[in-house]
Amino acid sequence: MKVKNGDAPSSENNELNPENKDLIAGFAKYMLRERGLSMNTVTAYTSDLNAYMGYAQQHSRTIDSLETARYWLSDQLSSGVSRSSLARRTACLRSFSRWYASSRKVPDFAARLHSPTPDQTLPRVLSEENVGKLLDTAREQAESGDPAAIRDWAIFEMLYATAMRISELVSLNVQDVGSRVISVIGKGNKERRIPVGEVALAALDRYLTQARPRLTTPKTTGALFLGKHGKRIDSRVVRDSLLRLTSAAGVRSISPHDLRHCAATHMLDHGADLRMVQEFLGHTSLATTQRYTHVSRNRLLNAYQQAHPRA
Repeated sequence: MKVKNGDAPSSENNELNPENKDLIAGFAKYMLRERGLSMNTVTAYTSDLNAYMGYAQQHSRTIDSLETARYWLSDQLSSGVSRSSLARRTACLRSFSRWYASSRKVPDFAARLHSPTPDQTLPRVLSEENVGKLLDTAREQAESGDPAAIRDWAIFEMLYATAMRISELVSLNVQDVGSRVISVIGKGNKERRIPVGEVALAALDRYLTQARPRLTTPKTTGALFLGKHGKRIDSRVVRDSLLRLTSAAGVRSISPHDLRHCAATHMLDHGADLRMVQEFLGHTSLATTQRYTHVSRNRLLNAYQQAHPRA
């Protein structure tokens, strides 16, 4: 399929033609409704596909071509894109190609496209002591009675206690909270029930009784965690709050996802079974969970080298 490029656009950010816009919209619906992918994944894939089609349009290439796909990925690598981002963009093209081939009854142009090996970066993990300092600081700030501070304390206790993804946490509704468990819709639209510890439950109860009622507005729905206008809290607000909290606590800056890494690593440090941690995190593959064992080994090695007299 030839891209309709008219007067040869000068940038891949130029407006795409209506046919390709429709293709992207159709692919997005397929990812959401039939494959059950998360909104974050759909957004990322949609952005990747926009960039790919913009590149094809700029260079007057067909979008359903293995050569075009290879040239685009090579151009991405040359521009400094990380290998992990490159792997995601390759996955996007292969998924789009399968859908396109099935719907148009044409060959799968990206079937032979090989995905690069992502960079093997280890998760960033705070020590248990520093996580304790972080959460103690959040609790102390909540003592001010400010509803946002009480909410933030509950959020960070929940992230560490349950190892939820930030996207899972902001999607929670009040009805998802049970007596000792919480129901989460994870990747692939799969539900899992996660146990919640007493400290996190106490923080959550205080939020529900003392803070959430003060954050609600007539337009508030059933969202569990609310922003200042009474709507479902945005993940960016959580990230900004955590950045301020790490500064106040005097610990290294981390992201909400790093609290998930901390929870998994600390559980393994205390002897948790790898399969149990896999289920707790909602990982499809055990290989994804196994990278936390490398963090635990590194921590053990560092402790050994610092403490053993003959290390």
